[in-house]
Amino acid sequence: MWDGFGSETYNSLMNYNYEEADELVNSILHIKNSLYNNNEVNSTNNNLNGKILCITGSLNHFKNRDEAIAAIEAAGGKVTSSVSKKTNYLVNNDLESTSSKNVKAKSLNIPIITEEQLLELL
Repeated sequence: MWDGFGSETYNSLMNYNYEEADELVNSILHIKNSLYNNNEVNSTNNNLNGKILCITGSLNHFKNRDEAIAAIEAAGGKVTSSVSKKTNYLVNNDLESTSSKNVKAKSLNIPIITEEQLLELL
């Protein structure tokens, strides 16, 4: 043992909150499973095939943005970080938001859909 290394490492390992690590691993596995399962279903259901979507604001139905992106991509869609004339849908639960993405989508006549409407498309 080096000066204090063994006991400090031991105490750190014993006092670490493994629940956080378990939650992180479970989230990663859930996303991977969603991708795998959605890709199987997706062979017959590509409702968003070739569509470009942008997501803004908070989500209520998906655990996080990565899960929403995985679902969109599994349905054949692509997610971008900004709104452009190539964007097909902006996903935002706050349709009246004055965010720059909402303003730009409105100026380009891009439909702004809620998360519920996205789920219907999926």
